[in-house]
Amino acid sequence: MVAIQIQMAMEATSQVRSLALESVFVRTVGAINELAVTREGLRFLPTTVTQQQVASRIGATREMVNHVFRDLVRGGFLVRDDQVGFVIPKALPKQW
Repeated sequence: MVAIQIQMAMEATSQVRSLALESVFVRTVGAINELAVTREGLRFLPTTVTQQQVASRIGATREMVNHVFRDLVRGGFLVRDDQVGFVIPKALPKQW
């Protein structure tokens, strides 16, 4: 029971640190990496994951997350695919 509470406290501390010290870009890329799925050698963000869900997860607005997605698409880091979602053809940048 104590171990679970310690783990929860550590996760909460990590989330607060992320909100305070990391940009929306860095948090969005982190969320994309966490939510990405790899299937048959293809890494992608499934169509079931919405930008609003990413925004809620990282404490940002959907509009800000949309800007990051747009920048990643322009940079060739995300490719929209109607079948699977956003394909991630190469490693996402840590900074922009």
